[in-house]
Amino acid sequence: MSSRFVLPLESTFDINGKPQVGAKLEFFGVGLNTRKDTYSDEARTTLNTNPLIADANGRFGDIWLNGDYDVTLKESDGTALWGPKKIVSSVTNSSAVATQELTVALMAADTNKTYEIADVVQTAENTTGNGGGGTYDCVTVGTTANVDRPNTYNIIVSTVDATKCFVRRKTVLINPASYGMSTTGTDDNNRDALQAIFDDNTNVDINIDKDFTLSKNASNPWCVENTSNGITVNGEGSLTYLGGLAQILRSNSADRFKCTIKLVGIGTDGTDLGYGLMQVSGGDDIDIDGMEVNGSDADGIAIANATNIKLRNCKSDNSSKVAFYVNGCTGGKVYNNEADNCGGHTASAAIVGGGVQLSSNNDVDCYSNLVKNQIGKAYILNALSGGAKPFNCKLYSNHCDGVTNPTNLNENGGYFLTNSNADKETQCEIYDNTAVRVATTTFNYEAHDGLIDKGNVAIESGKASLNIGTCSDVKSLNFTAYNGNTSNTASTNDIELVNVCNDVEIIRPILDDLAIYATGFASHDVGIGGSVTTPSIEYREVSFTTTWQPNSGASIASLAAVSTTIGSTGLGFDVEWEVIPPYNLNNSIAWAYTTASGTVRIELFNTSAATRTYASGDWKVIAKRRQIA
Repeated sequence: MSSRFVLPLESTFDINGKPQVGAKLEFFGVGLNTRKDTYSDEARTTLNTNPLIADANGRFGDIWLNGDYDVTLKESDGTALWGPKKIVSSVTNSSAVATQELTVALMAADTNKTYEIADVVQTAENTTGNGGGGTYDCVTVGTTANVDRPNTYNIIVSTVDATKCFVRRKTVLINPASYGMSTTGTDDNNRDALQAIFDDNTNVDINIDKDFTLSKNASNPWCVENTSNGITVNGEGSLTYLGGLAQILRSNSADRFKCTIKLVGIGTDGTDLGYGLMQVSGGDDIDIDGMEVNGSDADGIAIANATNIKLRNCKSDNSSKVAFYVNGCTGGKVYNNEADNCGGHTASAAIVGGGVQLSSNNDVDCYSNLVKNQIGKAYILNALSGGAKPFNCKLYSNHCDGVTNPTNLNENGGYFLTNSNADKETQCEIYDNTAVRVATTTFNYEAHDGLIDKGNVAIESGKASLNIGTCSDVKSLNFTAYNGNTSNTASTNDIELVNVCNDVEIIRPILDDLAIYATGFASHDVGIGGSVTTPSIEYREVSFTTTWQPNSGASIASLAAVSTTIGSTGLGFDVEWEVIPPYNLNNSIAWAYTTASGTVRIELFNTSAATRTYASGDWKVIAKRRQIA
């Protein structure tokens, strides 16, 4: 049976009293985000579009319903005018109507049509135990997975034709309590109940509304595993396992998996390498959004060998190894995540933590993340041992603050890009990232050919601010370093090119640590070691300061000039200098230039007709350009 839809508001007008031309009516199942069909005829043979679009007079065509709906009216640009409003159709849910609709459906033997439970199941059968209020497909017994297991929460067997049954297709909400999960139940019971939910369902939302503790699977290194497509795990509650050496939640080769809940682990630094609180292995269209993980004895959240991933808006605290680990994935984004106090792994001195680690991925972008109080490395972009090279990945607009490794400073860094694959052509980009207080080298690039580095900023690097090694065809643009080498390590440079670097361009860096500048470029600001060929280095701004009293305080005659020099700078004649005097020169002019000996000379010329006397002060000169090619 059908009923005619009546628009709750008889007419819709804009603020000027004109019909809402192009307005949209959207129809959904009640309480769902799934669109629900309406029809233009009473027999329900012709589908309307969804949304329905109002004509030039602001009118909609015939609308026939099939059950209850949530309805929303929007302007043509998508702005909501009202809704969602629940619309209750006049179709009853009596056994006679249900049986009649079921008989018609089975006689048609249409296995592609979707039927509402109110139309195909008797009222007495419409319970949580055999499906609830979902949407079902009519199929032949034995042709669909699990179809031979009646009444397992997603299957309803026809009482009219034993060869037919209805399988729930669209998303519905599952409350774990209906499967026996309880905050006062045993850990084993909660684990088994949650596993049953994963095993029995596809395309459902699982609402973890309370804080549950679980036990580990006896034969596998996880508590529960999902292998079903279309599963969303959400809610305000959490899952906790305090035994260590296990994943709490694992999704294996399942498409359209989404998770938003909190996971709580053991909370101590562990020795295990292979586990994390949340792990996704395989699958397409993976969305880990807004999760909170705390206290993993290995990785916090790990995604491996999946496609089209999103890891976003998550927080990982106190993960012993890596906060967010993405490996072997193709296509995706890692963004707006926060890692705090991660690392500290105790397996061996060589095992380090990473705030965000991207290994052997293709076309995965990482941006707008924050790593703080990190032990080990903040961001890692690498190839796993024996794994594929990272390719066409972008690391941008990220930040880290406070990165160290007290037990092994050699395994420390801010942004660590390396590639153990024999093919070094990665074509990756790293730009507009910032780092503060990294104990060793802040930006470190190794074996990444074709790398583009631009606009990155390092503040208070413990050692070098930028190190490029074993790379070819690398371009660094506008790299900025402030107060580098805070550890005062000998022979440390702001920017270093080492270990067979070819065709590397350093273009217009801004190196603003005056203590380092004072000894000149040659020995401190840019170090070139190993076998470096075809370096191209261009400085945009480097400054030197000297204390000088022109003419030792004596008067300077009219049209006379005096000068002073600043020690060896290592600069040539291709520098444009700017002089910043410490006071008003009163019609005198000052300029600077590089002398043949590599020193910079400041000259002061009295252009007035009177003598001039000047006090002592700090004179600053800025080198605007230097090119080595």
